[in-house]
Amino acid sequence: MTDNYELLRDAYTGGGGFEDGRYLFMHSREEPEDYLLRKKMARYSNFVKVIICSLTNPIFKKTIVRDFNDNEMLKQFVEDVDGSGTTLNAFMKKAAKMARLFGRVFIVVDNFAADEQAANKKDALEQRLFPYLYPVYPEQVTDYETDRAGRFVSLSYKLTTKRSKHDLSGTGEKEEWTWTETTWSCKSEGENGETRTGEHGLGILPIVTLSAADEDADTPIPVPSMLHIARASRDVYNRDSEKREILRNQCFPVLIYPATRNAAAALKQKDEDGKEIGLTLGTSNMLVTDGEAHHLPTFAAPPLEPVQILQQEIKDIIDDMYRQAGLSSVVGVETKTSGVAKQWDFEKTTDELADMAENCEVAEINLFNIFARWAGIGLKNLKVKYPRTFNITDIEDELNKAAQMKMLAIGGEVVAREINRKAAEVYFADVDDRRYDEIMQDIEQTPQADERVKSEE
Repeated sequence: MTDNYELLRDAYTGGGGFEDGRYLFMHSREEPEDYLLRKKMARYSNFVKVIICSLTNPIFKKTIVRDFNDNEMLKQFVEDVDGSGTTLNAFMKKAAKMARLFGRVFIVVDNFAADEQAANKKDALEQRLFPYLYPVYPEQVTDYETDRAGRFVSLSYKLTTKRSKHDLSGTGEKEEWTWTETTWSCKSEGENGETRTGEHGLGILPIVTLSAADEDADTPIPVPSMLHIARASRDVYNRDSEKREILRNQCFPVLIYPATRNAAAALKQKDEDGKEIGLTLGTSNMLVTDGEAHHLPTFAAPPLEPVQILQQEIKDIIDDMYRQAGLSSVVGVETKTSGVAKQWDFEKTTDELADMAENCEVAEINLFNIFARWAGIGLKNLKVKYPRTFNITDIEDELNKAAQMKMLAIGGEVVAREINRKAAEVYFADVDDRRYDEIMQDIEQTPQADERVKSEE
């Protein structure tokens, strides 16, 4: 499974085997020198990153509502969740993308050691000495334990704690952490590795699971749905390289020249000692044929049909990648033409976004609860609300429609109020529930234009 995670990461970043050409498959009739040259010339079109961003970015373009009791530490936590100035929005956006990529990520809510904690609340706020977050990916997990309900009760993983500029491998020094519902332990690798242990006293595992919307919640480490898309992207990478190789040969054809036997012998290449070495085919020389065949000089090149076949296969694979991701309606894959079919495709896309938004919402609530336990804060009126509606038309279009309906003056007070309500549902979709109810109540109580006219009369 480690190789699969490596492929997923490389497919998302464009590095690894896509950068150095290791993901190109050598043809059985290909010379090693030609294969090495093809690896150097290969290029990678990153469809995986485009798909993942399309399934996560819309969630974070809208306002995420976070309501909790007035607490300065919670406010600072939202603005800096890891001690590096990363906001909760930015952290969750990256976590959602990695959950899409790997199928699931784990978010650890850790705290400073007892001897590192601040003496008072003022110092804790000024020095940022309160609980923090960091992600753990499935490829880092070394062991786990779940209960009958499938909830994690312990998790072990490896972290890279230090990298040196002289260590170009990027492996660095590692520690293996193990968390349970009551204890923690950290074992350093190496000959002089030490093991530190302790009790955290939270009564729960301080790790939150964030899964992609379509992953199996009952499987601790699920097979990522993006794995098949990453493999398809690798297939496109290979076929594109093969297509470019054929086109390169097309652009450099071999000259076929008819000549007599004596003339052909005179054209043969010789080394410095005068020994015949035969002809090397290429654009700077020619292939000599029997002059008695009575045909004109011409150029020979590979046929174009394989290029056309490869191009169609590449297009089909790309379309299938977007179909698998539920993005056919967004990227314009030309497979269905009816309005109903397009609407159905878009519903699938919005369902994917809404499911992921719900998972992020639940994960955030759990993060706040664990943070509060670490910090000894009583959470009151905690509310986290992610957007659930993702419309293909923007807000301006919807408001223009509402304005046009009003200009038509269809109906009376009931119709006018309903138009206002529809416009408010679009424009105020991201406000918190309490404020949303106030807006709707205000619409119900505000006199409409026809009512004002009657009152003036």
